[in-house]
Amino acid sequence: MKKAFYSILYYGVPVVILAVFVAAMNSAPYLKRSFGPHDDVPGLMAAVEAHVAAGRWDQARTDVERLIAAWETVTERIQFSVGRDKLTRISANLARLRGAVLAEDRAGALVELGEAWEQWDSLER
Repeated sequence: MKKAFYSILYYGVPVVILAVFVAAMNSAPYLKRSFGPHDDVPGLMAAVEAHVAAGRWDQARTDVERLIAAWETVTERIQFSVGRDKLTRISANLARLRGAVLAEDRAGALVELGEAWEQWDSLER
């Protein structure tokens, strides 16, 4: 009985630990999904894009701030399952987007949104 217990510990614990790490490393597609309106990154990117295209800069500014807050929430969830460079790229895109919206630069804002969309879609690859 004692030998079986130690055998389970010897082989079982490393297998369980490896399984947990593999699950964590492959969880980005699930963890990047929205769990509520406070972290709906794709929805907020679409809203900002619509506001920028229509020239509604006050609403775009508000939604950019909400988008950045949502991105920070999602970043905490997916930081262990995606590369740090991908997280940094999206954060940089959103910072430049904030500047473009503050300057009311439609072309710059749409370029940054397009790049942010591309980076968002590539998070699970």
